[in-house]
Order: sequence, then C-alpha cells, then structure tokens
Amino acid sequence: MSFHQHEATFFYDLFRVENGKIVEHWDVPALAGSGCASLKVTDVNEDRAQELAKDVRSRYDELAVRVSDNSLSGVDLVVNATPCGLHPETDPVPLDITELRPGMIVADIVMKPCDTPLLKAAVSAGCDVRYGAGMLDSQIDLMVAYFGL
Repeated sequence: MSFHQHEATFFYDLFRVENGKIVEHWDVPALAGSGCASLKVTDVNEDRAQELAKDVRSRYDELAVRVSDNSLSGVDLVVNATPCGLHPETDPVPLDITELRPGMIVADIVMKPCDTPLLKAAVSAGCDVRYGAGMLDSQIDLMVAYFGL
C-alpha cells in the first residue's frame, strides 16, 4: 500500500488480520517510510485533537501533522477511533460518507456491531475495510506477553 504524497488520518497502529495472523501492519513510522505526506487528526473536541497532534509531532517530527475538519479530500486511510457506531440506530456517522471513494482504506475500532454504519457505507463505496475485532485479535499476543501469561 502506497500513501505517496497523500494524507492519512492518524492512528498509532493499524493491522489487517487473516485467520488470526497479522498479514499487514501499518504504524506511524511505516506510513512515514511509505511516503505518507501528512497525518490529519480530527476530533469533535478541538482541545483533544490538538493534544493528540502535539503528541504525534513530538514523536515523529518528520511528519506533517495537523488538526483539521473531517473532510476526506486527499485522504487515503481513515480510522474511526470514536465510539460513533456503538449504537448504530442513534449514533451519527463521524464523517461525510459521500466523500468515501474506491481505493480508500477505512477502519473502525468499534467491535460490536461488526458492520458499523461507517463500514457499511465504505463497502458500498468500494473501499477496503478493517473491522474493529481485528484490532483486539492482534493485541492478544501482546497482552499475554506483557502479563507473562
């Protein structure tokens, strides 16, 4: 996956898991190494977005990190790290789904329901999707190792 001269929304780690095995892994340094031009942080809470962007800048000064609206113009990778989708009958979708387009990767950390409104819209738009349960699946070995189990 190449993000050359494009923008990606920010997430520390993004995995694609098949049959319990990580088959692709992107993180901030990997995105930087792939030619990702910038990372965009979006949050309904402006202070929280600024704090996260500041933290990312301090760790990865080679990346252009900015706080912005949730426009998907020029964005190739979207990660919904909000609780929007936990209650699909009442939660708003966190972005304008009419801006989704084929070729984008759209991930949602919400694990239940599996098919959030955002991911359903992304599939309909021809996007490549990542489901929330894959995030947990990829962390189990790390948690076991951390606790020495």
